[in-house]
Amino acid sequence: MSEPDLERPRRRRRPSLATILALLALVISMGGTSYAAASINGKNLVNNSVPGKKLVGNTVNGDKINESSLGWVPKAKKAKMVTGPVNVRSASFDIPNGQSALVVASCESGELRTGGGGYFANGSAVAADTWINGSYPDGAAAWAARGWNESGSTQAFIAYVLCLASG
Repeated sequence: MSEPDLERPRRRRRPSLATILALLALVISMGGTSYAAASINGKNLVNNSVPGKKLVGNTVNGDKINESSLGWVPKAKKAKMVTGPVNVRSASFDIPNGQSALVVASCESGELRTGGGGYFANGSAVAADTWINGSYPDGAAAWAARGWNESGSTQAFIAYVLCLASG
């Protein structure tokens, strides 16, 4: 029989100088970041010191923008041509019960489409079981709207387009 192996107590290894310095650097860096996060806020910033690309989207309002410094918007080429009032052009169709119809209203020559829509009308009353399936621009100068009628009787459906006179 052999004697049981008696384990010698293990000696704890001391951390190396490199480990101690790395840990110290980590603690110092975290402390500096925490200090900066806790102590720097909007009150500490000098006005106009943060560049625009560093700002969160939609945080600059109209009061902060010098409009004379803005250039012309490339997609607004026709905006200079607007000279007159808004004209409402419409088209209508009587939709029988259980059916739908697409109605298109168009601007006149020389007018610019700016929007549109559609609605059901029967005198002064609107039927309960009618609805609009779609309303959208159609071509360059028109607006299309699709209505569906389940009211039990024929209903008038009107599409309209908003047009600006251009010069």
